[in-house]
Amino acid sequence: MTCDMYLDLGLKDIIKILGEKDCKRLAHTSYSTDGIEIPSDLSYNSDGDLYHDFDIYYGKVSEKSLPSLLYFQGGGLFMRLRRFLRSFVFLLLRGGGMWLI
Repeated sequence: MTCDMYLDLGLKDIIKILGEKDCKRLAHTSYSTDGIEIPSDLSYNSDGDLYHDFDIYYGKVSEKSLPSLLYFQGGGLFMRLRRFLRSFVFLLLRGGGMWLI
């Protein structure tokens, strides 16, 4: 038998609750950006809608050819937080020579 954690709540209410909890959790985290360049809040559509913003993460420059990764996180759509998986992104970048959008 399954149990619904959010009885009598609509999807918007659940998203709001999850967003508030994640904002509290993320407020206590910090990630070193040493060796990582982050042009942020770039927009692919100049309509002023924050949901059209994105960030680019550049890792260390490498002498050898390394792959690039285009990573669509998607958390901004559901949780309104692009920084949700920032620790994962930084872990990938510290491998050197890749950039993520």
